[in-house]
Amino acid sequence: MSVAAGKPHGEWIVRYGRSARPAVRLVCFPYAGGAASAYRLWPEGLPASVDLCAVQLPGREQRHREPPLTDMPSVVRATTAAVLPLADLPLVLFGHSMGAIIAYETARTLHRQHGIVPRRLIVSGRRPPHMPATRPAMHALPATALLDEIRRLNGTPGDVLNDPEMLDIVLPIIRADFRLIETYRLADTTPLTCPVAAIGGDADPDVTPAMLAGWRATTSGDFETAVFPGDHFYHQADRPRVLRLIARRLWNEIDPG
Repeated sequence: MSVAAGKPHGEWIVRYGRSARPAVRLVCFPYAGGAASAYRLWPEGLPASVDLCAVQLPGREQRHREPPLTDMPSVVRATTAAVLPLADLPLVLFGHSMGAIIAYETARTLHRQHGIVPRRLIVSGRRPPHMPATRPAMHALPATALLDEIRRLNGTPGDVLNDPEMLDIVLPIIRADFRLIETYRLADTTPLTCPVAAIGGDADPDVTPAMLAGWRATTSGDFETAVFPGDHFYHQADRPRVLRLIARRLWNEIDPG
């Protein structure tokens, strides 16, 4: 199996891990408009003993015929059920932007409903769930205005944004994802107990280092922040450097000593 191809593990999970006997499992959650394949190259920068699994939301890639979900409770119920069988190994959750909130809510639900505490939560490019939005909602914008906002975030390839046929496919998914995250409201402020790391780009137009530091309130466990050069999609522009940080945190779970 090639790393890029991935291996379905149920409809909600695509597995990109390389080891037949992994020591730790990293579950990655996508950003708005993103798909599981955004993480297909990550195993190249991680220890071979890491089993990398990516969440595949409805409406994209092999699930392109399914309508996208637009409310957080439905997504979290499904992601929790999908992640639950993966908790036979030490479990680390990573999410970027919208995925940070889905990962956070999935971690809370795993603990509250199933007694499973992830070894670590890594959130990226997102303000903490208790912090109010700093810009107007985008999910109801006209198509032209929505495209302008997508370009501003600099995460969607130009050949997609300039292709009308591709836009007909991608834009409804992005709009649905924006509705999902923009209508989300934190219902329970009970802190997590697992360590949390909040990371982001120093030129992110929407998420400042001070906002990343606000994730401290989401856990009673250890907390750290790290800021990298780059905008909202800093982790794509400098993937090796970001993965070195994640790899060090994963190694802590493989070999705590």
